[in-house]
Amino acid sequence: AAFIESKLPDLVLAYDDFTEVSPEECTLIRGSGGTPDHDLPREDHMVQCLSRFFDKRAGKSALDSVYELLRWQFHITLPEVTIDGVTYPAVKAWRILPMQTPTHIGTDENGKQLHSVNFIVTIK
Repeated sequence: AAFIESKLPDLVLAYDDFTEVSPEECTLIRGSGGTPDHDLPREDHMVQCLSRFFDKRAGKSALDSVYELLRWQFHITLPEVTIDGVTYPAVKAWRILPMQTPTHIGTDENGKQLHSVNFIVTIK
C-alpha cells in the first residue's frame, strides 16, 4: 500500500475493507488469502485490489493504474508502513505477479461499479 501511495499519490485508497468511513469512490487494498503452502524457499502473499466507482470507466482507470504500476515489478523494497497501529516492516519483494488483468465484477448494493485484480507478492 505504501509503495502504491508513493507512486500514485492521486489515487484514493482504502485498506483491508470498505467501511462507513471509507471514501465513497476509492480503491481498496487487502490481503486476500494468506501465504500459499509450497515446498519452495519463498514466501508468497496474496493481495487484492478492488475499485468502487459510480462511473465504470473511472473505476477501471483507477485499477488499470495500479495494474500497470505493479505488473512488472521485480526486486523492489516495499517500505515500512503503519496501519491501524500495526507497523509492518520494509520487505524486499522478489516479484509482484498479477493473477489476471483488472476485471469488472458487478455492482455493490449502492450501484457503484466494482473492478478487481489480484497479485501474488513474493518476498523471499
